[in-house]
Amino acid sequence: MKSVDASQTRSAERLTFCRICTAACGLVVNVDGDEIVGIRGDRDHPDSAGYTCPKGRALGAHHRDPNRLNEPILHGKVSTWQACLDDLGMNIHGLMKTSGRDSVGTYISTGHFCDKGGLLAERRLTATIGTAQCYSGATVDGAPAWFAAELVSGYALDINPVWDPEEASPSLAIIFGQNPVVSHGYFSILTDPIKRIRKFRDGGGKLWVVDPCRTETAALADHHLAIRPGTDGVLLAWLIRELLIEGADLDELSGHCVRDDIARLRVAVEPFHRGLVMELTELPGHVIDELLLQIRSAGRIACLTGTGITFGPHPAVTEWLRWALLIITGSIDRPGGMRCTDTYFAPKADRSKWNPAPVEGLSQVGPASRPNLGRFREEYPVVALAQEIEAGHLRGLIVSGGNPLAAVPDPDRTAAAFRSLEFLAVVGVVHNELTALATHVLPVAGQLERADMWLQDRAMYTEPVVSALAGRRPGWWVFAQIGKRLGYKILGDLDPDECSDHAALHFLSGASSEVFDAVVAAGSHGLRRPRRDGWVREHALPEGRWRVAPRVLAETLPQVLEEAKRLAHTPLQLTNRRRVRAMNSALYLQPELSPPKRPDLLMHSEDAERLGITNGSRVVVTTAAGQLEADARIDDRLRIGAVSMSQSSAEPNVTHLISQSENVESFTGQPRMTAVAVTVEPVVPSDAP
Repeated sequence: MKSVDASQTRSAERLTFCRICTAACGLVVNVDGDEIVGIRGDRDHPDSAGYTCPKGRALGAHHRDPNRLNEPILHGKVSTWQACLDDLGMNIHGLMKTSGRDSVGTYISTGHFCDKGGLLAERRLTATIGTAQCYSGATVDGAPAWFAAELVSGYALDINPVWDPEEASPSLAIIFGQNPVVSHGYFSILTDPIKRIRKFRDGGGKLWVVDPCRTETAALADHHLAIRPGTDGVLLAWLIRELLIEGADLDELSGHCVRDDIARLRVAVEPFHRGLVMELTELPGHVIDELLLQIRSAGRIACLTGTGITFGPHPAVTEWLRWALLIITGSIDRPGGMRCTDTYFAPKADRSKWNPAPVEGLSQVGPASRPNLGRFREEYPVVALAQEIEAGHLRGLIVSGGNPLAAVPDPDRTAAAFRSLEFLAVVGVVHNELTALATHVLPVAGQLERADMWLQDRAMYTEPVVSALAGRRPGWWVFAQIGKRLGYKILGDLDPDECSDHAALHFLSGASSEVFDAVVAAGSHGLRRPRRDGWVREHALPEGRWRVAPRVLAETLPQVLEEAKRLAHTPLQLTNRRRVRAMNSALYLQPELSPPKRPDLLMHSEDAERLGITNGSRVVVTTAAGQLEADARIDDRLRIGAVSMSQSSAEPNVTHLISQSENVESFTGQPRMTAVAVTVEPVVPSDAP
């Protein structure tokens, strides 16, 4: 494997782009040899224009983080690549021979999704092995959104409406359960969100944020609706009900929607009358009236959702209602509405053949231990992972780019299941609780140490900024080497020992030499297709029509109403949140491994006073699934009746309070991690009178 010539990096500035999240902001990295001496935003980058968040600016320190993995580890001892890979290959081959292909599984998450070479090589290895035991972090945050998209449009990922705040229209944007100032968005990506939102409003645009917390994004908005957690679907259903009476785009309804679906949609939303919506959401009537009036006035709108929705009750149904709101207002794939993303490597707008999912979706058989849960997009739900191990169906696992112990409900059960595996191979960047359990630890190059490409809205390419330290290797190389030991040619005729990053990425991308070379030449500034409206209706939609009211989701809507009524009698509800220096469970900078500390629990001052809790005091947080201790932090940005806790890899987190079996959506296996009934009690010191 060829590496970057370190001499070329001495006393230089090198352009690259950040791959912590899908914003992919441009970076300028100051290097002295292989030392990173500074990182700033690239002011000439066409998307981020000099912006980068604290996580991106911390990548230099992350490069030499004392927790970084440097050499392979085999059964707890530093080893060599050959010995570790040979042993892993022998374990995989032995399990497949004695117990079948499905005895071996894979789990991938965000860190791997943002390593395109590693991701594509892993996908090829998994497909070649032929195992059904595939898991990813998508089934703990994104699957309900994809499921709803598949039923409505025919495609889970190919049709993705996004909002560009700098465009003159739509003039109204509504954000449900998302905080892009911290997360940079969810499907609709916002680089430099504060600047762009302010510019949108300065140009006359109106922003509404619907969230139980006055988040950083809500603080920038024209209106913040502090909704009761878990009742977003109730508000969406009412808006659709009223717009079908007055304000819907009649051309869209008649020309681009399945006729029977319109009737089904009207019937489904009819029970959501104004008084009931006010009662269940606890939003004032004049406020929701104003929102409805502004939607009618704007005509076409932008509507965004986030993990506040996908973590909540009935997430697929709520995501469908967001699609329905956009469709009936003619707000997707039309001038003045939300555009649908295209790709540079294989333009969707030019695709000649489309194969939409059937009306009922691409349903698949679920895992043997939990057949009531579906298998969505060739993946089993992560909530079934521990049970599949306990049942003996899954006996060896490869984890890459994530830490299930910080992301999956009931991490103690998951850790116990992992200890029983015949092998647990971790392809990772830092040492953490997961690598401590692993039989095989395979250290991969960090993003500044590898060449990489970006295949989303903008296609970009970067060479390594510095050489990989110690024994770190690119992700594509690791999976190609595992495949080689199993007799698989993951890189075709390319030898992973002789192959360069450039050649591997070219092969894995599947792009022609002309297209790939053009992206490489454009570097970190990349290439992007111009906006084109209309291609979704003309080419992609089944018979040119939206399935605006999928039967299985419309029939579930009464359950949303009943759940909202139950929530009305819940005094305190747990919600989840993001942290500014964390991407999901990965922290930048990663703290030194240390004994677990208590997490912070945010709560409103009135709730704290009612419960006899003071700022900084120690409390016990209890749900039906578990209990943990936390430090109370008074934060009046939260609405009364809501408390908030984040996920983190270095401490007990909200997943200890979430069940793997209760409150799991049957469509996708998504666990409910917000709008969860909770009690909070002060811890009385042992020496108290």
